[in-house]
Amino acid sequence: MVAKRRDAEGKISVGPTWESIVERQVREAMEEGRFDELPYHGEPLPVDDDSAAGERALGFRVLRNAGVAPPWIEADKEVRAMLADRDALLARAARGGEAARPRLRRGGRRGWPGPSPGHRGTTGAGTSR
Repeated sequence: MVAKRRDAEGKISVGPTWESIVERQVREAMEEGRFDELPYHGEPLPVDDDSAAGERALGFRVLRNAGVAPPWIEADKEVRAMLADRDALLARAARGGEAARPRLRRGGRRGWPGPSPGHRGTTGAGTSR
């Protein structure tokens, strides 16, 4: 296929199409081995399914490639770690009996301050006894 173009003076010039120039550059690069050391050479490219992310897919991909999670994911990780610490603390308290309780009230691994001085426990969803 041949492309016709007009130059600045209005003269028509006939030359190769842009596709053939690109194809030639790719062929030459392949012959020189420029594509041999690319990641996933000879393998299918991994598919990242971000279909549920919608408009935010690009931003999520940038964060993931940088090794960072969105703020709500980081907050979720922190809360889950705190809950795991709480569960471990409660398990230790159950095993240690009365002798361990004063020590456990002083705090866990993450510096949990323990119950407030006037704390009597709760019943249900946060109502005091």
